[in-house]
Amino acid sequence: MMSQLTDVQGVGVRQNLTFFRTQKNQGQVVVGKFCVILKVVNDYMAAEEPMFDGANLTIPRKSPSQVHPLPVEQPYFKWRVRVDLRQIINLPMSGPETAPSTFVELGWSLYDNSEPADSNKVMSVLIENNQFPDFNQQLLLHNPKEVSDVSGFFWLTIKDKNRQDDPKIAVIKLALDNLKPFHPVAISARLPGGPEEDSAQEFAFKFSLVLEKPIQSQVDQLCYVTIKGAHFQPLPSNVKRFALALTTNSADFELPARTLDMSDQEQQLREILAEHRGADRTTFISQWMRTTPDPVENMFGALTYFVVPKSFLT
Repeated sequence: MMSQLTDVQGVGVRQNLTFFRTQKNQGQVVVGKFCVILKVVNDYMAAEEPMFDGANLTIPRKSPSQVHPLPVEQPYFKWRVRVDLRQIINLPMSGPETAPSTFVELGWSLYDNSEPADSNKVMSVLIENNQFPDFNQQLLLHNPKEVSDVSGFFWLTIKDKNRQDDPKIAVIKLALDNLKPFHPVAISARLPGGPEEDSAQEFAFKFSLVLEKPIQSQVDQLCYVTIKGAHFQPLPSNVKRFALALTTNSADFELPARTLDMSDQEQQLREILAEHRGADRTTFISQWMRTTPDPVENMFGALTYFVVPKSFLT
């Protein structure tokens, strides 16, 4: 039973409880029956700063949980990039006996050869000593105050805090004007330094990003599709977590992840984004949640939400 109680991704232990009242000369009388799920939480859902946005940090903050609040949204923006960090698979060791401690930086720069300024960066949580970091975190990169048009380059940098020389594992750069607004692009990036191509061992960073812009139209507007709750009855014993998807074409639903080989990043990104801009349908995917969802703080009190033009819903 203890292994089920302490499994951070498990569903816990279901127990039936019966409450009795003892009366003089009448023995025990049943007054209530309950079905409960017992689980030792430890730091799985530790106290976390509400509405964490990852901005204005000089060092990454340790991840206190596997479930994170949705990011802070600025009410007035010219553009923003919403990024869902999924996971890294089979990350190389930092040293002979040192596992990697990984975090991700998002940033904006006017040029692809000039790193973003600290004021234009957003930082993910730090996942320590793990070759398979499961970020499960959404971040928002808002436009700098002095930038109003969709220009410049979006930077995504993966870093290992335990590397002694250079903490950078990989850098992905793409021109913002190549992104089609409100059409997420999901990427599985094959990172440098991994197994050879003929190896069956996967070595990749999985993430998705979407460009969002204000909608100034008399017939369309920005809207939020909120999911307030999820209830499984009966609670599945073989499913530990789930995610939600919103698609504009239910008859042809798919989870389209494009593979990016970092050894030929520029050419492959060009092809991926050309296919992305030509797509006539789109799929939004949430972070994963447990089958007994944890309360997550956000402006709607929702499990998750999707930001889409209202025209997508008609």
